[in-house]
Amino acid sequence: MLSLDRQEAYRRRYAASRPGYRTAAQLFEALLLRHLPEARRALDAGCGRAGILQDHHHESRFLVGADGDLASLTDNSRLHGRVLAGLERLPFADATFDLVGAAWVMEHLAEPQVACRELGRVLSPGGHLLILAPSAWSPVALLNRTVPGRGQAALVERVYGRKERDTFPVHYRANTRGRLAAMARAAGLEEVEFHHVGDPSYLALNDLLYRAASLMERLTDPRPLRRLKVHLVGEYRRLIP
Repeated sequence: MLSLDRQEAYRRRYAASRPGYRTAAQLFEALLLRHLPEARRALDAGCGRAGILQDHHHESRFLVGADGDLASLTDNSRLHGRVLAGLERLPFADATFDLVGAAWVMEHLAEPQVACRELGRVLSPGGHLLILAPSAWSPVALLNRTVPGRGQAALVERVYGRKERDTFPVHYRANTRGRLAAMARAAGLEEVEFHHVGDPSYLALNDLLYRAASLMERLTDPRPLRRLKVHLVGEYRRLIP
């Protein structure tokens, strides 16, 4: 089993060998910290049990989480507001939030284009949408897509030790740069910044596989092959009429 602690150890080892490297989570957090100080109201879209805003709950801005899973939402107790709702139908007025973050959410949506329109609708003009998601073309996602139904949860629990209650079906219908850009344009958003981010730890079941995955990261650094990186981080801005 590839535990989280073991993954983190491989990430530190990889970062030490590649100066300037940042994980997708670190890039996403940097974008979040860039825009959060100016946001009066922020939404964690698909917040789950922990989410991306819980460590900022002590600050003066109003932080809201929305999730369609009641059990996960109940455990998320550090936000100022929690709403039981799917992202395809958000119970908020237009232009409610200055910042919306969606981390590890897009891959689970059966109708991501509908959800993207809703996320754009609740953003104020000039507001930002931040997305962190796996790439549909990475080897990890391609392997996951070959496993039917609940077998995905069993595979994740067996390999990564993640409990089945925290594993949800994946579709990867929005998980490419082109698809995200198209959905953003349809929702009245423009792309500001985008990153394909590698991480060899997802395939590092042992040292040999870690070295092979690290080599693959270097081979996929050229722009035409970056889509094979495991993660996507994007920033989008609501257009001002």
